[in-house]
Amino acid sequence: VVPSSGSQQVSIAHTLAWVILTTDAERRVLLNPELALGEVYMVQGRLDDAIQQFQESLRVNPELDAAASEYGPSFRLAICYFQKQEMLKAHSAVIRAVQAGSANPFVYNLLGLINLELQRFNDAVQSFREAIRLTPAWTFHIPLPPPMPLEEWRQLTLSNFYCGLGMAYYRLEKIEAYREANQEAIDAYPANPTPLINLASLHKRLGNDAEAEQAFRDVVQRAQWQLDDDPRDNWTRCDLAQAYLVLGQPDAAFQHFARVLDQGAEPGMLETVRSGLAFLSESPTPIQRLDALIARIDEALARPAQDAAL
Repeated sequence: VVPSSGSQQVSIAHTLAWVILTTDAERRVLLNPELALGEVYMVQGRLDDAIQQFQESLRVNPELDAAASEYGPSFRLAICYFQKQEMLKAHSAVIRAVQAGSANPFVYNLLGLINLELQRFNDAVQSFREAIRLTPAWTFHIPLPPPMPLEEWRQLTLSNFYCGLGMAYYRLEKIEAYREANQEAIDAYPANPTPLINLASLHKRLGNDAEAEQAFRDVVQRAQWQLDDDPRDNWTRCDLAQAYLVLGQPDAAFQHFARVLDQGAEPGMLETVRSGLAFLSESPTPIQRLDALIARIDEALARPAQDAAL
């Protein structure tokens, strides 16, 4: 899809890293050894082992989802399956979390992302809208200080959910609704680069070159600020590379993309970036060396498959 989904996936992953269970019922759930071990495996990236433990926790105590409906094992299972790209299993697991009565907006955001992957776009719209509705009243439980004040993090989360809603509208070819969702994302958290580059790309695709240039210049400025804080933020560096390409600075674009590859870009990230560039390729105004950058991404995506075949 054209809109960037990277920040969505980061939000899902970080939620589980930051969560702390605070009620008496949830403390008893945390003592469940299978659930606790599954969480350790998930953080370590041992997804198959995590899935086995979460399934066992439900076998031992089928009421775990209801006892800790915000972060129960079914939600954790759904995250594992989503990361493994097993979308039907992820969908079944997250629906169990919903049926357990979860009011966790991240449950519905994950359901929206899964529905996007399953091409159930109208369902995705409803899921993201529910995530947005639940976010203002949601209590974020965190054991350590987040990288920003809690209410600011809430606004960034809300902004990311609006980006997900925009993705669903884009896939439904509702371009005005897509634009409005990304504008809502900017209004919720102006420093979020994802809706900025989405709207910038939309302007370029529609031939609004003056608006596109200004929007991409804003992307450059904010991406540079973000990279000053975290030079290894590959998603932001990809945004910067795309902005430089549209602004007629292909050498700078290729330099930043080479840095992304050096820092170990994941295939999912490269596929998302490629989709965004393919979207721009239909702009009425040609973009210098756009095809060459797409070819470079295709080369990087093909390399792991070639290595595996050796």
